[in-house]
Amino acid sequence: MKKILKTTLLSVTVATSLSALTYEHPQLYKDPKVIGMGGANVAVGGHASALFYNPAGLSFIPREYGVEVELINFSASINQNIVDFGQDFSDATDDPAVVTGDSDTDETLAMLDVVDAYMGENIHFDANNFTSVSRKGEKVGFAVGAVGGATFDARTHRGFGNDGVMEMQGLGYYGAAGGFSYDFSNVEIADKYILNDFSLGLGVKQINYMSLEHAFTISELIRDDFDTYVEDELLKEGSSTVFDVGAMYKLSENTQIGLSAINIGGIGDEDSVYIPMTVNAGIGYLKRWEDHMLFNQVRVALDYVDILYAYDQDKDVMKRTRAGVEANVWDGWFSTMTLRAGLYQGAPTYGANLRLTFLQLGYAYYQEEVGAYAGQDKDERHMVNLSLGW
Repeated sequence: MKKILKTTLLSVTVATSLSALTYEHPQLYKDPKVIGMGGANVAVGGHASALFYNPAGLSFIPREYGVEVELINFSASINQNIVDFGQDFSDATDDPAVVTGDSDTDETLAMLDVVDAYMGENIHFDANNFTSVSRKGEKVGFAVGAVGGATFDARTHRGFGNDGVMEMQGLGYYGAAGGFSYDFSNVEIADKYILNDFSLGLGVKQINYMSLEHAFTISELIRDDFDTYVEDELLKEGSSTVFDVGAMYKLSENTQIGLSAINIGGIGDEDSVYIPMTVNAGIGYLKRWEDHMLFNQVRVALDYVDILYAYDQDKDVMKRTRAGVEANVWDGWFSTMTLRAGLYQGAPTYGANLRLTFLQLGYAYYQEEVGAYAGQDKDERHMVNLSLGW
């Protein structure tokens, strides 16, 4: 796995010349189901991916589903720039005039043309897989799984000398995640029942990572030993063990509030790509009609994440706000169709998911804010998902 991630990180770096020191808030894993509804999931849960938002959300996995297994749960997202840039980069390095040149001059000029064409544009790609087993019992919910992925971004700018012309950022990771929730009722304190329908969740993740963050000069980009140079000189490796804790409390039959602290201890290298602990809060509404096949479930959620501003590159409120809605169009044994919409970092999202027995296909559109405040520098992204399980 480690060798595969290194190869992936280096090959994407060579092919796309990666990403940016932007103001984006890096995350370990983005569930396409959650992204489609604006990224709000702190007080909703209902899937194994609650481990990445609020482990108490495991309590909302429907009991009638029994043991849920996702053997493959692969997602990938890109923006348009990476498609165009990859082709232009390849054309520049494969140009016969460049390849047969007597010096580095032609190759340097060709690379400068590519850099100039994408001046100030963000280039993005990420892919991940979360294989999991989960179940909700009478009072206990649990999920365990293996997670892995890679995310890359790049941005070009006018650089001089050692300032560089292209900033690159990449994170490759793999590891394990697990957690459980427990439902409390009639919790007696000071001879009074003050807590009812209350859930607590605990989780742990062990993550091995490789990260890259560097501003490349033209001379570095055209090095013959570029991949070796990146691996030996710039790539950072390590491992992190982090813990998660969360709570959910039912205000009414269909409405609950949630609070979580995710990635306690932090993931990654603080001098490179780093995912800090965040404290998050949300409110959710869930309504199910068991005897309906059409429109039998609706979820509504509103979150505010990173309450303590652990992402210290900005203090923007809208970047930390998530809201969304999800509804089943139909839900049967053979197939389920779900539609989603939301507001993520001040921009609209939408998505859809189609289940055909053991196969699920999903799509989500969202805009990541790579500027210091919502609306400054939106990066449009498209996410696709393929899941195989039951």
